[in-house]
Amino acid sequence: MDENNTDTLLPEACASKIFELSGSKFAPDVAAELWPKILRHKWLMSEKLGRDIGLRTACIDFLENMDQAHKEFMAYKQPDLLAEMGAQTVTISDNWIQRCSVTDQRDHRGVSPG
Repeated sequence: MDENNTDTLLPEACASKIFELSGSKFAPDVAAELWPKILRHKWLMSEKLGRDIGLRTACIDFLENMDQAHKEFMAYKQPDLLAEMGAQTVTISDNWIQRCSVTDQRDHRGVSPG
């Protein structure tokens, strides 16, 4: 099987290959979307380091780091996306959070523990 030819890999084969390399299971359709990204990541990392990093390293690095980077980016962009959709935002002050924390420490009668 030619690892660099994504056109010939069926979704099931992508899922199997990703599982074999990383131990992570993905639905075949998700794996088919991830596989070309993993191959591109392998190529980019190999170019940066000046050596072939191998598929296992590229796959694990992509799944651990690129997924987290995507989540962080989406969390960063979420206020902008919500604003574009017309959502209203509420800002919570640190004082309010501290007051809630103290209230949560009381029992149901409003008595502080200890």
